[in-house]
Formats: sequence, structure tokens, C-alpha cells
Amino acid sequence: MTSDEVTFRVAAASAEAAARLVLAAVPDDTEPNGVRRVRLPDGQEGGLEPEEVTHGEITARVSFAGVDECCGEFGPSSFYDPGIVDRIASQIAAIAI
Repeated sequence: MTSDEVTFRVAAASAEAAARLVLAAVPDDTEPNGVRRVRLPDGQEGGLEPEEVTHGEITARVSFAGVDECCGEFGPSSFYDPGIVDRIASQIAAIAI
């Protein structure tokens, strides 16, 4: 499996809220060149250019701000333990296909 990734800094009440914000900004369709242009409501923008995707699933992987520690992965078939994540408001959400 290969994937592409773009990282956004998102202020949210929980990891799930950060993930939902980012996932809602991912378009269903790709541009003619195969890129999905992601634009958050605050103007942050990035592009996903996957070459080969397993299951075609877009997920958001959320980490604590400034720390490379995953505190949740969110998507159609993902689950998480909310006990460790809901105490931090500012998080980084990275989306990957």
C-alpha cells in the first residue's frame, strides 16, 4: 500500500472533532491530474496525490500538537480510545489516503 499525506494544525475540543473537520474538507472527486485539493475553513490548503490505495479509504490520523504521538485514527472503518485524547484542545490532524 502506498499513500499520500498532508498535515494541518487544527484547534478543536477533541481529537475526533479535529478529524471530522479535516475529513469534511476532503472532496469526493479528484482533479484531472489525480490530486484531491483539501481546503480547511480557515484557509489552510493541501493536496493528496495517492498512487495506489488499499480499500480506497481516507483516514485522519490525529497527533498531539508538537508531539509525534498518535492519539486517534478516524475514518469509515477506524476506531479509537477517547480516554487519552479528549483532554487536549489543540491538535494536529494529518489526513492520509
